[in-house]
Amino acid sequence: MSIRYTKDMNEEGINEKRRMLIKLGALSVASFALAKLFGPALEAALKAPEHTDYKNFRVVDNGDTLHIYDKTGRELLVVQKDDSPTEGQT
Repeated sequence: MSIRYTKDMNEEGINEKRRMLIKLGALSVASFALAKLFGPALEAALKAPEHTDYKNFRVVDNGDTLHIYDKTGRELLVVQKDDSPTEGQT
């Protein structure tokens, strides 16, 4: 039994297009797995800081409240975050 070689096959008889498809699939699976594994860590590392300083005021996020201070340090506004769903959300 002999193997017929076509222009898409190498000496082992493996189709080059098939090999490229398998490589591309393996790369896709590996990148998906790495994104699932390291995604939360990267998201936490790139998360915005808890306080932001602007020229005339400072915004501090404490998780459940948002505090806004002027440049002298006086508290101007406190906004409480609401975890209940709004209209149209379930």
